[in-house]
Amino acid sequence: MAATVDRISGGRFTLGVGAGWQVNEHQQYGIDLPPTKQLLDRFVEALQVIHGLLRTPKTTFAGDYYQLTDAVCEPKPIQDPLPIMIGAKGEKRMLDVVAEYADQWNTWGLPALIAHKSAVIDRFCAERGRDPKSIARTAQALTVVNGPLPEGLPMPAIGGTPAKLADAIAEYRAAGLDELIIPDGFLGTGAEKLKNMDTVLSLVRS
Repeated sequence: MAATVDRISGGRFTLGVGAGWQVNEHQQYGIDLPPTKQLLDRFVEALQVIHGLLRTPKTTFAGDYYQLTDAVCEPKPIQDPLPIMIGAKGEKRMLDVVAEYADQWNTWGLPALIAHKSAVIDRFCAERGRDPKSIARTAQALTVVNGPLPEGLPMPAIGGTPAKLADAIAEYRAAGLDELIIPDGFLGTGAEKLKNMDTVLSLVRS
């Protein structure tokens, strides 16, 4: 599916993957959510399989969770390699997985947290002999334009006034972020949403 979407989009696809964690989603659809170590072990195997299928002619893999023998994925994506984005925040293992397998990294967080987590990735890259600049850094936070930040939000949030949003964007830049993803849940609807999206775009470009 990833290779096909990359082809029909003219080479504009990024494959985003994660280990899986949201309990309610697993419960709703009857999907097993194993203990954390097993979950991460399975995810690492999946990444090896994905790398093999998307980047080599044939893949043979004998893992605890996946077994492939001369498996092919053809035609290959247009992009070589197709970028793999890993969503991760755990500093003991997941950010090391990012350092080994990711082309892009993503997480939720405010600028200070992003700077801290990014430094952890840099450290793991140094241990693995990988150039940390080869991993693009992306993040997101709930975004408000021209209104107060709602109280009691369980997720990180930025903005309020355009000036405060501009300050936050500047802090992300200073933290070395390559891409700021703007969720649209607090941007309103209809014409209001379009106006707020234009405001965000002008701040990002300034």
